[in-house]
Amino acid sequence: MSPVPVLSTNGYIGMKKQATFGTPLTPLAGLYIKYLSESIVNEQEEIKGQEGGQGRYLIENYKTTNKVAGAVSAYARPDVLGFFLDMLLGKDTYAAATGATPEIHTIIPAVPHFFTLARGIDPATPTLIEHFQDCHVSDLTIEGESSQPIKFTANIIGTKGVKQVAADTPTYEANAPIMFFDTPVYKVDGGTTVEISKWNIKISNNFDVWFGTTITPAEIIEKMLTVDVSFTLKFLNSTHYAKVYYGAGTAIANSFATGSFQVKAGYGAALLERSLDIELKKIIHTGAPVNLSGSAAPIFQECTGYAVKDGANELITAIVKNTFAADYDA
Repeated sequence: MSPVPVLSTNGYIGMKKQATFGTPLTPLAGLYIKYLSESIVNEQEEIKGQEGGQGRYLIENYKTTNKVAGAVSAYARPDVLGFFLDMLLGKDTYAAATGATPEIHTIIPAVPHFFTLARGIDPATPTLIEHFQDCHVSDLTIEGESSQPIKFTANIIGTKGVKQVAADTPTYEANAPIMFFDTPVYKVDGGTTVEISKWNIKISNNFDVWFGTTITPAEIIEKMLTVDVSFTLKFLNSTHYAKVYYGAGTAIANSFATGSFQVKAGYGAALLERSLDIELKKIIHTGAPVNLSGSAAPIFQECTGYAVKDGANELITAIVKNTFAADYDA
């Protein structure tokens, strides 16, 4: 009889913030991911070829670098999403649950954190369990679409993997995902709630990987933090289109229109409240084209823009209400 194949449902992914660079840790209870997909790999690079006088065959091969890279995609459950936002942005101001309020995490840009990502592909014997250390979230995309759960994709880079012997016992977050329609607030330019059918916010650290005297990265260096946004707006009148292209007048404007963008969704009340609130205080509107359909169909604007720093305001602020009763920074 042929061996029974190992199913992907045997796998798990968990995380924990590291205290020390180069020292991987076992994931925290509740910070294992009910993932949609993952593509974390050990990336090996090489030099191959030949030196003179050896004919026309490949005879030489040297491993040059080895690093961790890939992505994890999951529905936006509040505890796990809060972890990734803090690892990416760097500062979590935590307010413990009191009275009728849940745990509240206000997350803003600072210095990104590094963490361990554990992956168990086959907890059977022989095991394939790895702890990928010194991981950073290179970019995080959060997106919502009508009638769907909000989801995120975290692109991750790290220094190396360490193969383990014993599998973890995963414990997963109990919260349900946040849905697009969970008491939504979608605001463009600080006005009233607008009709949006989908949105996408991509936050990027734009890291450089620095190799020293070993084949694994010695350092991961943060560079410029960028935030890009897109959203699909129901065309009700020409106001937004005219603002983006004509500066709200009739002649093409000689500077980009500015505004703001906020998405907020959540469910529950009092101590059972779970929510996500992301605000970009100042964005540059780069596009809002309108196209006609040949049929009698609603008209939409596929709007794009990016965040810029506006005085003392944060570039981006995320407020997550959840059940994670601790500071993610700790």
